[in-house]
Amino acid sequence: MKPTFDLKEQLTAESLMKHLPFVLFLFALGIVYIYNSHLAEDRIREINKVNLELKELKWEYLNTKNDLELRSMQTQVASLVDSMGLHELTAPPMKIRVHIKE
Repeated sequence: MKPTFDLKEQLTAESLMKHLPFVLFLFALGIVYIYNSHLAEDRIREINKVNLELKELKWEYLNTKNDLELRSMQTQVASLVDSMGLHELTAPPMKIRVHIKE
């Protein structure tokens, strides 16, 4: 004789109350799992945003550094100060001596 499974016999109020703590535990575990998934996705989005900002700042730093190196070259400085009336020295500097009579 084959045992039969009758759902009506298994779903009585008494058996449901007996397994209610386990069902509530599974429900709470599901909620924690969903919350953890959302939290992880938010963190991943935040990390990607910060990485993108870091790349942009790195490019800005490299561009500014390159521009500064270009502007600090002697020929560039000479052409910039030429418009102010200053000229580059062609002769070496001379030492000035002052004689003090005592």
